[in-house]
Amino acid sequence: MATGTKPIAHGKKATKQITMVILVLLVVQFYLGMFENLLVGVPSNALPVNATVSEALTYSILNGGLVLTLHVVDAFLLMAVSFILMVLMLRNERWNKILSILGFVFILIAAINGIRFVMSNFSINGISYGMAGAFMGALVVYIILIYRIGKVS
Repeated sequence: MATGTKPIAHGKKATKQITMVILVLLVVQFYLGMFENLLVGVPSNALPVNATVSEALTYSILNGGLVLTLHVVDAFLLMAVSFILMVLMLRNERWNKILSILGFVFILIAAINGIRFVMSNFSINGISYGMAGAFMGALVVYIILIYRIGKVS
């Protein structure tokens, strides 16, 4: 954006609503993940050793139970909606653009770690920790972003 150019504010309401949707999806994702991990649990031999990404996704969606399936569906929704927001923000104020890109990257990192965790037969807690860390990063970024969108004049 050129110096002295005002940020695009005509989509302020839409971008704020999309950011709120992302925040709600993140909260839902957290509760589904915690419920699955702490209350439902999964067998430690659900997948073959060296399972592929497609095997992990297939298991998670078709054989992992309702909570894990909803967790995966929510992850896909988060990736899609955060990507849409990132594209909408590309012509916005510099910091809003950076925050939307960073939020999308955090969501991708969490999703990749989620797939890796399933591929490990839910046994490598460090991967789960990485998923949680990326979730927290996304949550903080989108909270800051929604505050900044409200300040755009």
